[in-house]
Amino acid sequence: MRVEGSESTHFLCKILEFSRSGYYQWLDLPESRAQNAQLEEKIITLHQKTKCRYGVNRIYTYIHTKEGFLYLAVWLDIFSRMLVGWSLADHLE
Repeated sequence: MRVEGSESTHFLCKILEFSRSGYYQWLDLPESRAQNAQLEEKIITLHQKTKCRYGVNRIYTYIHTKEGFLYLAVWLDIFSRMLVGWSLADHLE
């Protein structure tokens, strides 16, 4: 699950206050590979069970118009709180 040259790896190592070289040494340990594979499998299963919505913060806004209500759904990234998607419809389906 290694991503070479990843900015996120650098960022996470900085936040967690450990070296990237130490992280990659740990990542190459056989126990780490097995744990990562098991964790990745669990994450994928949970993501599929929640219809790919797990970990996404959604906000619904009701907009009153002359013709009725419109529903605005906004998806925010939980970590950065940045807008990652939106949808506008006349129903909640």
